[in-house]
Amino acid sequence: MLESGNEGYCATSQAIRARIEKDLIILPKSASLESRIQPSSFEPVIGDHLYVLDSDSGGLFRPNKNETVKRMLLRVPRRRRSLVGIEKGFELKRGFHYLAPLEEKIILQEDEFVISSPKSSRGRLFLGNRLLSDYNASFDEVTQNVGEEIGLWLLLQPTKFNVIVYPGMTFNQLRFFKGDAELSDDEIRRECLENPVLVYQDKDSFTNAENEVRNGLKVHLDLLGKATAGVVGLRARNNPEPIDLSKRDFYSAEDFFEPLVSRQGEITIKPGEAALLSSKETLRIPFYLNAELDRHSHLGIRGILHEAGFIDNGFLGDLVFEVISGESGEMVLRDGMPLSTISLFRTNGAPDKIYGEKIGSSYQRQTGPKPSNNFRKFDFAYAAKNYKKLDREV
Repeated sequence: MLESGNEGYCATSQAIRARIEKDLIILPKSASLESRIQPSSFEPVIGDHLYVLDSDSGGLFRPNKNETVKRMLLRVPRRRRSLVGIEKGFELKRGFHYLAPLEEKIILQEDEFVISSPKSSRGRLFLGNRLLSDYNASFDEVTQNVGEEIGLWLLLQPTKFNVIVYPGMTFNQLRFFKGDAELSDDEIRRECLENPVLVYQDKDSFTNAENEVRNGLKVHLDLLGKATAGVVGLRARNNPEPIDLSKRDFYSAEDFFEPLVSRQGEITIKPGEAALLSSKETLRIPFYLNAELDRHSHLGIRGILHEAGFIDNGFLGDLVFEVISGESGEMVLRDGMPLSTISLFRTNGAPDKIYGEKIGSSYQRQTGPKPSNNFRKFDFAYAAKNYKKLDREV
C-alpha cells in the first residue's frame, strides 16, 4: 500500500465532508448530501433553469480567466441564449448545447485544484458535459482564484440520444486535489507487484494480467466476448425517443443499441459511429487509490474513447469504453489491441465508503459493455441468439 505522507493526494469522502463543514463547498441549506459524497469525489447538482445556446452563429461558449461565467453569458445576445425552466422536465436534444448553473460554489485553498469528470451513467448515453468555472480559462478544471467563491456551470452536449433532465440531477463528479497525486510509472509498477490492478477474470477466479506501464497502465480491448455470449459491443442506434434520466431500469437497451459480434476477433467501426465496448482486463482498484482512463490515446483508434473515465476507490469490474470514432475512414479493431491508458492517484488515506453495492453504486462487478442504469438488464445470450443483425458484417 502506498503512503501519501507529504506527497499530493485526492480528497476522500470524509475530507469532502470536512470541506462542506468549513464552507469550502457551499451548498443550498436544504441540500441532500450523503448520496452525493462518493469515496473520493463529490456530485454537484443542476438548478431549476438552464440556457439553450446558439453555437452556430457565435461559436462554442467557453470560460475566461478574467471574469465570471455569468458575466460572459450576459454579453451573449439574448437570441443566442434562451433561458428555460426545467422544473417539469426539459428535453435536451442532440446537436444543441445547453449551459446549466450548478447549485454549489467552491473555495480553493493554497496548492489545491479541482478536476471534473462526467458520471458513468451519463457517459454511457454519450451525453457530454464540461465544467466551466469563474475565473478559469480551462474546461473541467479549477485552478485559479484561490480563497474566493467560485461559481460552477455545466456545458451539456447530447451527441447520440435526446434526454430529459430535471432540477437536482447530477451529471459530473468533482475531485479535490492537493499537490501532485498522480503515481509515477515506477510507483505503478511497485503497486502492481503488491496488488495487481489489472487481472483476467474467469467466473470468480482471477489471474494477473501483464502490466504494461508507460505513461500510465495500458488497457486492451475485448473483442471475443467469452463472458457475454459473443456480444462484444453495443452500437448506438439513431433513435429520436428521449431518455428520461429520472427513470432507472426502465428502457429496453435493444431500442437504443444494436449488439455487435466480432468476426474472428475483429469489428469495423465507421467514422462518427458510437459504441460501448469493454476491456480485456478486469480492473481492481485498491481502497487507497482512484483512477482515470485517458479520454484520447494514439494507441488504438483516433477519437473519443470514453465520456466518463473516472474510477472510484474499490471499483471491481470490466472497463466500459464509450467510443466515438474520429478516423477519416473505417477502422478495423482487433481483440487484445491496446486502446488507452489508466492513470492512478493516491488519496489521503482510506475513504469511509468504498465503491460498491453497499453505497448504491451501479457498476460494481460489471461484465462486458454494460449500458447505463436507465436500461433494464441487457440479455447478452438472448441478443447473440436472436438478433439477425449479428449475422452481417459490422
